[in-house]
Amino acid sequence: MKEGVRKDKTREKFGKLLQGQNQSVLTFKNLGYQYIHFSNRFWKLSKCRFNYDICLPEIYTKEGLSGSLGSFYNHEFRNTFIGMTPLLGLINKVVSKNTLGDDVIPNNGIKYLNKWINDNVDNTKKPFFMFAHTFAVHQPYVYSKGCGVRKDADMKPPNNDIEAYLNEVSCMNNDILSLVETIEKRDPSAIIILQGDHGSETNLQLSKHPLSEWSDNDILERYSIFNAVKAPEECKNKFYNSMSPVNTLRGVLSCLSDKDLNNLEDQYYYAAYENMENFEVVEVVKRIKKLFLDK
Repeated sequence: MKEGVRKDKTREKFGKLLQGQNQSVLTFKNLGYQYIHFSNRFWKLSKCRFNYDICLPEIYTKEGLSGSLGSFYNHEFRNTFIGMTPLLGLINKVVSKNTLGDDVIPNNGIKYLNKWINDNVDNTKKPFFMFAHTFAVHQPYVYSKGCGVRKDADMKPPNNDIEAYLNEVSCMNNDILSLVETIEKRDPSAIIILQGDHGSETNLQLSKHPLSEWSDNDILERYSIFNAVKAPEECKNKFYNSMSPVNTLRGVLSCLSDKDLNNLEDQYYYAAYENMENFEVVEVVKRIKKLFLDK
């Protein structure tokens, strides 16, 4: 077995972790929290499946998502093999390869969450832990300059279209900030995590190339993720700038329990999408540490 390849991490087991069958969810539930799972419905591995008390969105409308997603889902996944990101966003109607409807706004998932939290936070019987897995800012880039919705948009601009990518990010920021403001207004003590699972890929269609072909710049770009935590002042010492995602929830649980949980060794992974039938997760710890931390 090659060093760094974890054969035990099959696609099915990986999916179960995302679907709620993981130690973090069980720990929160044992602490008396409800578990709310928000699925983007584009990537089946993140669907509601295990241990959830509430599955969202409950009803897809123009504030959420309507219609069948089959044709768009297949088109998008086939073209980009994009995976997942907790940066919040959804697309809310059936779309063809080249045409967008007037109400197709990728961050409607943010609007849905914003409204749901504002309307329902007082009705939950227990405090809750919510995992919201959403789809933006992957292709298609559907925002025009000024943040209007592009019509007859190119559903698959090249990944090196940096201007389109940055515009997409910029157009979502106001709704993300609005969501955070709603959470803080409804529960000032809430802990909020905004976290991406990977960065952009402007140099290559990286998902189609084995990791051995990636340059150092490719590694730096793809592994430079957005990772922000809003926590009480007394808990900020639980987090550090170089923290990898494997330790984020350990920091949260340390804060909530007022106990110092020992952090794991920071880990970084590459999902080998070029072999979808034999899904593997490859550890890239040594290379990441050399580029990011050992300087």
